[in-house]
Amino acid sequence: MANFSFDAVSDYDKAEMNNVFDQTQREMSNRYDFKGTPAAIEWLNGDKTGLKITGSGDWQIDAILDIVRKKLAALGQRLKSMRTLGAAQMQTYVRQHVQGHLQYFGVSGNSRCMQSYVYQVKRLLFKWLNRRSQRRSFNWARYDQWLSTWMPRPRIVHTL
Repeated sequence: MANFSFDAVSDYDKAEMNNVFDQTQREMSNRYDFKGTPAAIEWLNGDKTGLKITGSGDWQIDAILDIVRKKLAALGQRLKSMRTLGAAQMQTYVRQHVQGHLQYFGVSGNSRCMQSYVYQVKRLLFKWLNRRSQRRSFNWARYDQWLSTWMPRPRIVHTL
């Protein structure tokens, strides 16, 4: 029986990644389809620079990645809770989140999905930036100009 693995190295918000890691391990221990299999998620290095996902087949790795994606998909809720902290904190968080996501999923053949993800993040950020007060903070033209100064661009990081 062959063991498959997927290594990912990126620059995440460490507290959020610890949360995601713990929740993923907890969910994996409760799922019956992972019991008695070599499926695991572990830190790549001792200093927590990435995740290593191991499974007995592609379906297990995909299932673990789905769990991780669900845990990271709470971006909208996080931005909603951050709107009182100001645009600078939201910008810092989104930049870290997007940069980590692009490094994690930046494999060859995945550019369309990465572009779609960045577009959705831009829409979420626009939504929550404009809901901080009674008046709109940005229009789309000014928002795009502001984003072009700091938002990471989707690119292939890992060639398979």
